[in-house]
Amino acid sequence: MTNIILTFTLVTILVLIINFILKKNGILLNFSGQNHQKYINKKNIPLSGGIFFLTGFIFIFYQEFSLLFFFLSCLFILGTFSDLKIISSPIKRLFLQIILVVCIVYFLNLEINSARIPLIDNFLKNNLINLLFVSFCIIVLINGSNFIDGLNGLLLLYSIIIFYVLFKLGLFEYSFDDKTILSFIVFLTIILIFNFCNFLFLGDSGAYSIGLILGFFLISVYQFNPHISPYFIILLLWYPCFELLFSIIRKFNFNYSPVRPDVNHLHQLIFFILKKKFFKKRDLFVNNLASLIINLYNFVLFFIASNYYTKTDIQLILITLSILVYIVVYLNLLKLKKKGVI
Repeated sequence: MTNIILTFTLVTILVLIINFILKKNGILLNFSGQNHQKYINKKNIPLSGGIFFLTGFIFIFYQEFSLLFFFLSCLFILGTFSDLKIISSPIKRLFLQIILVVCIVYFLNLEINSARIPLIDNFLKNNLINLLFVSFCIIVLINGSNFIDGLNGLLLLYSIIIFYVLFKLGLFEYSFDDKTILSFIVFLTIILIFNFCNFLFLGDSGAYSIGLILGFFLISVYQFNPHISPYFIILLLWYPCFELLFSIIRKFNFNYSPVRPDVNHLHQLIFFILKKKFFKKRDLFVNNLASLIINLYNFVLFFIASNYYTKTDIQLILITLSILVYIVVYLNLLKLKKKGVI
């Protein structure tokens, strides 16, 4: 408990100092006037969450992942350039992401050796196909993580739940002990509290970094634990990945550029309905409430799945159920928006 209090105190002081510097100099602030930002907050909140995530991750795991730290730092810099509008083109960012992620997968020997479908498994035996497939999965996760980072705590709490599930199941197979994982979860929780209170946002730098770490750990967990169902890993990542893929299909269907931001994501529609129907003048409360509702659903889903994490058939049922629930809820909320109800 003493260590937790000390960590919280030090991080709080660091957050206040860095945020003061960023605000005073007008650097890395969230609001740039784009339409998709106006539905939540017009305050200039520092996009400093990525700074603290990167610093904390390196500090906690400093004895383990030197090569990962290098690539993580490169991806963080790319996200920071995006936050600063130095690289404003989504196509350029995606191109640089692809280069970085392919290097990460190759040099860190990340592989998916079995999908438990013979035809796919035969393809995965080819090293090049495996490299491209794993890279594609991580790129989808990184950008999906960025997509769902539209509400306070949505991505952070989702990540905490995943790490907690893996921890409780004892699926981490590295040289660090349980205290290291718990320290990381506590650290993420501290950032989450500041995010809930509007002291900081993750920004692209934070979302990219968290997406990469989630992908790295989950693929590594499956490599070290081939007895678990690969669809359990997919289930843990279903929300950000499906959010991205669904949004791309939706935008193509309406002749809307898939790289342009909008306010028709599921989490945004949930925010709108809560605000208009129940809490008209409490934006921050509604923001946090919408995030908690989505993560509560995923927590229950992951809790059920964790009891059958070796059972592919059950994982597939849960994945299918989640996608159907998402689509049904989304279409109903979108219909309400078109009618002017939200």
